[in-house]
Amino acid sequence: MKGKVLLFSSVALLMLFAVAPVMACTSVPASVLTTGFAPPSQTLGETFTTPSGLVITVGATVNVFAILTINGVPYYIYSVNTYYSVNNPNAGTGYAYYDAVWYIESSSTGTAHTTDGFSGFVSWLSTGSTEYVRSVLQGFGSFRGQTLSLSYTGPPGLGEYYWSGNDLIH
Repeated sequence: MKGKVLLFSSVALLMLFAVAPVMACTSVPASVLTTGFAPPSQTLGETFTTPSGLVITVGATVNVFAILTINGVPYYIYSVNTYYSVNNPNAGTGYAYYDAVWYIESSSTGTAHTTDGFSGFVSWLSTGSTEYVRSVLQGFGSFRGQTLSLSYTGPPGLGEYYWSGNDLIH
């Protein structure tokens, strides 16, 4: 009896895997070059200062223009970001977490938001002499099924960074 149950279970599993769709993923190079701040460039949100001098910002926004390149194809980006940050002005260090939406635009001026783009998070850490930027964003619209994973490590760039990574296409 145990043998029949085992045989039946094995056959059922084989049939399940035989008809289950196979989802292949492809990874292609991706990069972002931030090109400047978009109007309205920033709202300050709420700011609090701790007794030790840390400056905490909650619910601030910043909008940025960028050029996203996926597998050699450039796209204009209008990035809308809400962020939360903790900065230590005395040490020149800081951390910020951005809820980001990157809209694919028809021009570099970002005048007409489309229904295509990416959304996710961007984290930024500054030690004073080095900045670390990491992001993971999921595609929507015609980019649905794509995952961007980009990063930057280097000197402070005053908002202009060249991030690199990949686009995982499911």
